[in-house]
Amino acid sequence: MRLYRANWKDPEGQRVYSTNWMVEVRTPSSGRRRIGAFRDKRASEEFGRKLEALCDLRLAGQRPDSALLAWLDTLPSDTLAKLSRHGFIDGERAASAKGLPGHVADYRAALAAKGGCEQHVRQDGNKLVRLFEGCGFALLSDLDAGRVQQWLADRRSEGMGAATSNSYLVAAKAFCNWAVKNRRLPEHPLRHLAKVNAKVDVRKKRRPLSPEELARLLAAAGASVRLFRDMTGRDRAMVYRMASETGLRWSELRSLRRASFDLVGIPATVVLDAADEKAGRGAVLPLRPELADALRDYFVDHPALPSAPAFPMPIDDCGAEMLRRDLFETGDSPAVAAEKKARGETVVPAIPYRAAAGREADFHALRHTFGTWLAKGGVHPKVAQDLMGYSTINLTMGLYTHITLQDHAAALQNLPALPRPAQAANSAVDTMA
Repeated sequence: MRLYRANWKDPEGQRVYSTNWMVEVRTPSSGRRRIGAFRDKRASEEFGRKLEALCDLRLAGQRPDSALLAWLDTLPSDTLAKLSRHGFIDGERAASAKGLPGHVADYRAALAAKGGCEQHVRQDGNKLVRLFEGCGFALLSDLDAGRVQQWLADRRSEGMGAATSNSYLVAAKAFCNWAVKNRRLPEHPLRHLAKVNAKVDVRKKRRPLSPEELARLLAAAGASVRLFRDMTGRDRAMVYRMASETGLRWSELRSLRRASFDLVGIPATVVLDAADEKAGRGAVLPLRPELADALRDYFVDHPALPSAPAFPMPIDDCGAEMLRRDLFETGDSPAVAAEKKARGETVVPAIPYRAAAGREADFHALRHTFGTWLAKGGVHPKVAQDLMGYSTINLTMGLYTHITLQDHAAALQNLPALPRPAQAANSAVDTMA
């Protein structure tokens, strides 16, 4: 070990010495290295001796004793990271001293670098912060499956839905997978935790709109003179039509630019960038000719630069409230309803936001509408899966396709007609005779 102070000459030729001592020691991975120590000489000497002890243990294939481990716990995370790079300690030991918020920030950066959807990265990061803070975790070594399981159970008892609870668990397990893969954790502490059955606790039940209901909604919104977050009635009607005929989500529609559309090609298309799609793959979606014509008219009446947003949608996710208000306007106003009742005429009721069995027609229900119409139109499941943007058929056919009892009854009409029991008996007798 050699202890010295770095020095150099200033512009006037005077020799200047660093305030901190430097320690030159032998490292396990890269020969001799100079590592910054402290201002105090004795503390720097002690630092150098402990580095030599770590190096000897590392070369001998032995682990540090309790005294060295206690000393390592006193070092800041950046110093531990430096020791890890030079091979004095393993990466897991260096990561164990870093606070969980720092690891979560690294994880979010890794997701973003892989091209993850911005909304997905933000939501998963927020869930991890809330979960870890709720469980009282400060370090990676604090992660405990029992405490995570109890925190989620407590939140469900307070009203959190099973699907939301499962999303927290999925985010935490994905974070642990990343930490193990990057050697920040020796093993996965949450591996054995299982999701709860979300099918028995569905908090948000959605229903698709019928063609008649959607036509009424588009007509009511298009004729509305009311603004919603600076969106005119025509703006809202165009967004509703895009959502129901492409299946795009609120955030995906908000990410579209004028340049995203090719309305002169055959077929007309809209391009969804990978960074803006939930699955992170991107997509080129065809547009129906009628929708392309409506978009051309809309863009002509609302000129803007190619880089401008396609629709003036708010940043926050307020699509449910916007749709609720427009659904209310699909029926007669209170004043008109009173006049009709006085004349004995039939009052036109508004399309209900929440219908039978508690199923809601919020903005995301327009995506359910798209999936259901594809299924009822006889579209091949694989084609429907691609249009919906899913990697598996299960979500497309199970979650976003709504088949009613009337649909099942209509399907039974395709079965071959069988004779009634009395007719079958008579036919048998005639045959025997």
